[in-house]
Amino acid sequence: MYIDYNEFDALDPIGKQIDITIINLNLPSKKIIEKNTEIIIQDVCKKYCFNNSKHYLWEGVCKAVNETGMECIAVFNNNAWMWVGEFINNSAILFFNPDDEKISYEFNNGKDIVDFLTECYSFEFYIVNKELEFLICYSHHRILYACGTAVNWLKKYKIKELNDLSK
Repeated sequence: MYIDYNEFDALDPIGKQIDITIINLNLPSKKIIEKNTEIIIQDVCKKYCFNNSKHYLWEGVCKAVNETGMECIAVFNNNAWMWVGEFINNSAILFFNPDDEKISYEFNNGKDIVDFLTECYSFEFYIVNKELEFLICYSHHRILYACGTAVNWLKKYKIKELNDLSK
């Protein structure tokens, strides 16, 4: 059941979109305060980013791939963000570029994240689990990046992308 008075538009902050969407969809989630989100992002950057890019964290991931050989895979697809529901079976943390939003959210599974994202305007996001076993990024270029244990999952889409390009 949607709450009519809780609407947002594309110019609203990401946090407002998230809070309203979580209420409207009645999604179980946990808001992670700014201080704890900063720690999560610092830990992610230590593991997956060559540098701590101030605005676009995925740029640091790309630099780590290029300069350290870290394994990561990227697929260009407008709807690639919808695929995360099949990979994430347990709780995961959704966070954003620090300049865009300083709060993060923990969801029970990838399906809930996809349900949530379906109702929001497009924005860059990152997903990790508490153990930092994987990092998933979706950039404003409509590229889905996967690092850590998510690499093998995304490879099947990369192979499909390459096959589609060769036709």
